[in-house]
Amino acid sequence: MLQIYIVNGGGINGQKFAFLDCGKPPTIANGFITPKTNASVHKYGDLADVKCYPAYNATLPMVACRGDGTWDAVSCVAGKLYMIKMNF
Repeated sequence: MLQIYIVNGGGINGQKFAFLDCGKPPTIANGFITPKTNASVHKYGDLADVKCYPAYNATLPMVACRGDGTWDAVSCVAGKLYMIKMNF
């Protein structure tokens, strides 16, 4: 759910300003996203680390809360598997 917050006195010369809450980072298949802060509200510019399960690679190493109240799009894609033939 998109939420807009109006903050008093936080802008230039005590002006009001608004920011969008991106909410928690999205869940992704084959990995997880962890915010860099424990904030209850994630606003524009906040970052989160992306980690994928073994054999998967992240399309981005981290994501950011965007100005439109959404997070950068990211996914974990299957990596290349290599077979090594060993003769005993």
